[in-house]
Amino acid sequence: MSASAFASMVAAARLTPGRVTTRKSGTRARQSVRANATKVSPPFRVGHGFDLHRLELRTEFPDLRLILGGVELEHDRGCVAHSDGDVLLHCVVDAITGALGLPDIGQLFPDNDPKWKGCTSDVFVAEACRLMRLEGMCWGFPKSRHTV
Repeated sequence: MSASAFASMVAAARLTPGRVTTRKSGTRARQSVRANATKVSPPFRVGHGFDLHRLELRTEFPDLRLILGGVELEHDRGCVAHSDGDVLLHCVVDAITGALGLPDIGQLFPDNDPKWKGCTSDVFVAEACRLMRLEGMCWGFPKSRHTV
């Protein structure tokens, strides 16, 4: 079957639970398809984030902290980073910007820019969400999965 034939078949079909109605079923199906043709689902995009930072002993570097998802964890090691080093929120930012086709967190918030030094990662998330809204997109939290 050619792609155009398949597209025509799909355009003429109306799916209902337990039944497919096609052109052969009569004008009712064609009218239903035309009525539903203007209803367009918004597009969705998938982004993937990845981040890592070196951990060092806090006895050697007492200013280091370990933060995941905006929560500081008590640990003998801390994260070496230009910002707060929250790998979880950095992954979220990369997933959002990746889905938008934008550069990753390192390019948007470079570590050689002093204004990001020591910055908390919620600032990056807020900026990524602002960029997402500019694109007319929204993020479905129930569809967000994270592995640490």
